[in-house]
Amino acid sequence: MNRKLWERLQRFESRDYVTRHYQKHHGKTLNAQRAHEIGSCFTQGREYFRSASDASDTVQPLLLYYSVASIARGVTLLMDASKREESLTPGHGLITIDWPKTLHAGIANVLNLRIQATRGTFPEFVKAVGNGESYAWLTQTLQPGFFKQHFEQPRFLADQSLISLDDLLSRERDLAAEYEIANDGWGSTDFGTVMPSEAGLRVYIDPVKGREMAGRISAYGFPEGSTVFAAPNPRFPQIQSLCVEIGVKGEDMKKVLPMATGQDQGLGWLIQPFANGDKLIELHRMFLQAYIFGMLSRYFPSKWMAILRSDKGDIARSVILAAIARIETKFPELIGDQLPS
Repeated sequence: MNRKLWERLQRFESRDYVTRHYQKHHGKTLNAQRAHEIGSCFTQGREYFRSASDASDTVQPLLLYYSVASIARGVTLLMDASKREESLTPGHGLITIDWPKTLHAGIANVLNLRIQATRGTFPEFVKAVGNGESYAWLTQTLQPGFFKQHFEQPRFLADQSLISLDDLLSRERDLAAEYEIANDGWGSTDFGTVMPSEAGLRVYIDPVKGREMAGRISAYGFPEGSTVFAAPNPRFPQIQSLCVEIGVKGEDMKKVLPMATGQDQGLGWLIQPFANGDKLIELHRMFLQAYIFGMLSRYFPSKWMAILRSDKGDIARSVILAAIARIETKFPELIGDQLPS
């Protein structure tokens, strides 16, 4: 367990700090009992993470999920002034869909495991923190510009849509190489650059050999009236990109921004919306991954052991293990970024 990652979160185990933070954020005085409720969630979450770091791979995913859920409950109590410990809805806020059927023939279909939202921890957490994250684009002078981008509230919370493990892992830039092995192909990301222009917003998408681009551009759901043409990449003119130009200006540009990451580094990446049009921030995607891995190891231990011991059908093993390691190292950082100082 990396103590450095937890320095910001450990502040919320302090009664005085939580009380001061709450007063600053909500303009209300926090009583001792509620401060204790919030701090206890952060303490329990940290201890679950500590246990997970020392645990066998056979049980680590479950402990990581318990940590993620505990921290999420603490953040919900901190950010939503209407919530008390006893008013939080019991349950994960997520359910598995047809997992026995999906896993009946073995572990080859593990990426097809699907989940659905219901009442409980996950939707309450999403509503408390919102669906916004740090965003970078290139300015017209090719310098990185930074701001917090607030995407729409996820439809997934209420529309009964399903999300699969494949949907989640295919959208993680950090896992792209391992995912490509598991899927025998590219995921739901593209090399791309986002920047404003005199005419509006420009999104440069850089083709990858062997990939049909029209369908991939369509998957982003750019507004009607957007134009698509070939143009040199603004940072690397030797690369011919497909440019999508959207005729919006000012603050309206932020309403149509695609999800993107790494815009301040090289080509950058674009992340496709989910099938229902949702743009789920990285923190929420990571919560969903933690839930799937936790429930898989808890309720289907033989299948989980089969993945660990490299049984037939384990092609997704490396991307799954990489995703679990990523939760352990990155979730505390993402939570810290969401909490106002």
